[in-house]
Amino acid sequence: MKPFFADVAKGIRASAVLIGTLIGAGYATGREVSQYFGRANPLTMVVAGVAIALLSMLFLWVGRQGEPQGKWLKVYQALLSVFAVLSCGVMLSAGSSLLGGAWTPLVLGLAGVAIAATDKLFHFANLLAVPLLVVLVLAVLPSATPQPFGTGFLVGSALNYAGMNLLFEGELLRKEGRDMSPRAIVIAGVIIAAVMTFLLLAMRRMVGDSPSALPFAKVCIVEGKEVVVKCVIVTAILTNIAGAMRLVPDGFAPLPKGVSVAASLALAFVIGEVAFEDLVRTVYPVMGWAGVAVGVLYALWGLASCKKYPLRGFARQKWRKRGIDTPAPHGL
Repeated sequence: MKPFFADVAKGIRASAVLIGTLIGAGYATGREVSQYFGRANPLTMVVAGVAIALLSMLFLWVGRQGEPQGKWLKVYQALLSVFAVLSCGVMLSAGSSLLGGAWTPLVLGLAGVAIAATDKLFHFANLLAVPLLVVLVLAVLPSATPQPFGTGFLVGSALNYAGMNLLFEGELLRKEGRDMSPRAIVIAGVIIAAVMTFLLLAMRRMVGDSPSALPFAKVCIVEGKEVVVKCVIVTAILTNIAGAMRLVPDGFAPLPKGVSVAASLALAFVIGEVAFEDLVRTVYPVMGWAGVAVGVLYALWGLASCKKYPLRGFARQKWRKRGIDTPAPHGL
């Protein structure tokens, strides 16, 4: 495969991992978009899409530089695993509330774990899920009654939304960035910005500033397309749970992988007993600002401590410990 097309393939794969994991039940119900962007103008959603893309590129670049070092890596991974379990709980709560059935959370949880089990299945699921989500949204958008956009330019909402969606997705992107060139990272960023901006604008156009807990479901019911919202919800929940479960073993080591995944899923079931609307209203804003702060700090620390290209100044002490008195590589 020629280098350019190889970079395109890697960019598509990385963007699919981000978008597939990022789009969860909050987006699928429309509740998340209405909560964050109900009173916002279109530019706010453009800023959110671009912010998600830029943060994604930052994590991909960290991954390209090498493996971050130091005791804080385990602390960071443990923190991410906690938020990943919390996110799984929100997804299971949504599945129970929106799809019904006593066994629905168990089926969704086990299916998500199965998807996360291998790299090939995980990437295939996300590559399939993202275009499916776009098609499903487009199936409703033309016939739905357009809702007017707000007038506020809410930068805080845009950044909070971007941070919430990159709190643990960023670590997945770091792993994806290990074999990506700068061109592939840019391609991934462009795709993420374009797709996320479209999905946010399209959903906001359909649900408006709705007080409902399930605004997109109501739109689909009015249009006689209940099957669409169910497909969107199932797809979003599965890929979100799969992405979260990819991180759990790293954060809860040295526990065996099977034990950490089983314990995390059990805890997620407990969290899932809380009402979905309450979780979205209280948990998501906390995850948002935590994602912005922790994500940016981690990215800077990761660049400073990685094996391949230590940064000038930050990594000088680490070089000296290795008996190397020369400065960091030229230009870094």
